[in-house]
Amino acid sequence: MANLPDTYFRYFPVSPMDEDWGIHVTTAGYVSIEPGAEYPPPGHPKGYAFFWQHGRILHEFQLHYITRGAGEFESETGGKKQIETGNIFLLFPGEWHRYMADPASGWREYWVGFGGAYATRLLRKGFLSPRTPVLKPRAEHALLELFTGLIGEMRAERLGFAQILAATTSLMLAMVHAAARAGESVDTHAETVIRRAKALLHERLNQPVELKALADELQVGYAWLRRNFRYHTGLALHQYHLQLRINRAMHLLSGTTVAIKEVADQTGFEDPHYFSRVFISGPLLTSTGAPTAVTFTLGNFNAYDAASDNKPAAVATALMSDFVYQQQQGTGGPDSTFSINNLNSAFTYDIYLYAQNGGYAQTATTFTISGSTKVATNAGDISNFVENTNYVRYTGIVPNAGTISGVFNDAAPNNNAGFNGLQIVEQVPEPTAISLLAVAGLLALRRRRA
Repeated sequence: MANLPDTYFRYFPVSPMDEDWGIHVTTAGYVSIEPGAEYPPPGHPKGYAFFWQHGRILHEFQLHYITRGAGEFESETGGKKQIETGNIFLLFPGEWHRYMADPASGWREYWVGFGGAYATRLLRKGFLSPRTPVLKPRAEHALLELFTGLIGEMRAERLGFAQILAATTSLMLAMVHAAARAGESVDTHAETVIRRAKALLHERLNQPVELKALADELQVGYAWLRRNFRYHTGLALHQYHLQLRINRAMHLLSGTTVAIKEVADQTGFEDPHYFSRVFISGPLLTSTGAPTAVTFTLGNFNAYDAASDNKPAAVATALMSDFVYQQQQGTGGPDSTFSINNLNSAFTYDIYLYAQNGGYAQTATTFTISGSTKVATNAGDISNFVENTNYVRYTGIVPNAGTISGVFNDAAPNNNAGFNGLQIVEQVPEPTAISLLAVAGLLALRRRRA
């Protein structure tokens, strides 16, 4: 009787909680195939076992990693590929495939099977592709550590291990994506320059950066730097640096009483008023950083532009980038309304409503969303961000048909109610995909009852 291979594997049922997590593991294990040994080895359940002559089709994703030996791979979309030590290969749902170890060398193989909305989204967005099923990871040692850690969790089966397996698989997929990006470009010079550019931007958070001068310092053309920086990071140069500065400001403001002027100085904003506008304004982004079609509308108000002392008619349908004050005329008039539109009804959102009225009459502002009323008690204070003083927070709000609606007014008759910005945090029901959506526009609004 032939010696059995060194192997360990398990198959897992998928619970509703596993599916809600966004990514779940269906199987994982390893096997060492010695030269001349049978492949694939026996012992796998129906639906997973296959013969080279016929191949198979799975209804899940699988990631395989070969740490020793060589072999062959073939898939319907990817075609025939040679497998070498250090290669990874991906299997896709509904995609015919087959693979085997070279009888002359055998191989050592690790694998994990997975599924869920998160994996499907990566495929739909092009982060995983059946056209490039065979890749070479850059950090092989790190990938091997992830697989051995995953096997260890399977053996221990501690409480919550299914989510730990899922999170580990997510890290592996990030390494797969990095390997795919590396395969697209072998320009190590570009990578070196971009790493240096990022390092310089990190070092200069407390000062504005002249980007053309940065290109000169890196000894590359400005157009080349802009193009390659966006390719490698997904962000434009100025967006990347601005986001670094905003992140630094958020850290300084979080849980402290540091004045805005001081934070502005430490993050390179010479004008604290401009800093306030930048910090609570900007493009609305998805979790992948792409602009969305989200819109913001207002109702029951007349707009007042403090800078030009006029009332622009377009303010109700446009996101304003300057201080604009809203006035509602008439005693006992209707509440002013707002709505955030074109949201994803499958997600929940945390919403921050800012009521800093730029030094005008200090008053309280009431906000109501989904029947819950909250009050910013001192809307005129712009020295720092204090919850329930100059902003209020709503968490876990579910859009109704893609829209979140609310009202705002003054907390007492004949006062002014400030509303000058909002911030949205999209809570994506997938691990590692929770992201901050930048502020939807600076709206310094004021409500007055005559």
